[in-house]
Amino acid sequence: MPPSQQFYRAIYAYPWDVVQEEPSRFGEIVSAQGISAVTLALSYHAGKFISPRSTQGRVYFPEDGAVYFNPTLSRYGKIKPYPHPEPAIRDVATRLAETSSLEVNAWVVLFHNTRLGISYPDMTVRNAWGDRYVYSLCPINPRVADFGAELVRDIAATLSPKSIVVETPGFLPYPHGYHHEFASAKSTLD
Repeated sequence: MPPSQQFYRAIYAYPWDVVQEEPSRFGEIVSAQGISAVTLALSYHAGKFISPRSTQGRVYFPEDGAVYFNPTLSRYGKIKPYPHPEPAIRDVATRLAETSSLEVNAWVVLFHNTRLGISYPDMTVRNAWGDRYVYSLCPINPRVADFGAELVRDIAATLSPKSIVVETPGFLPYPHGYHHEFASAKSTLD
């Protein structure tokens, strides 16, 4: 089938899973399934994740509110992203693009960020009673909006992904919750 008639198939992935598998091996496994792109979380919140293929434990707790690339911190105003402390996990998007045939897309959680909410409580959403939601930066605050726009620009300039998927660019509803627990997992990549 000519490339113009092929279906576009993408998978969402977490950087900790790609690093665990090794980016080049991850690319081989995913490509063998007929998938042509990976949408990689490059800014993500805390949670509890089941990781059935992991050799270092089956439950993973990601670094809260981290970014998984090397941001240019001088680009930012008052609010600055928190780079994950491990260089290998910050380089996962670059390594995946260099070692596989997959297109790499960026998945960016903008304003659902407890780490930044605790660091900048005056930048968080406040309810009708004045309570602050530390897990939710306020999207109508100009400094928060500037942070979100700069984060997307920084990822675009630093990594040149094929596309950028933005999650939580607005207000989070009350039931959305504080942290997440993901237990739905099926390992069928073999």
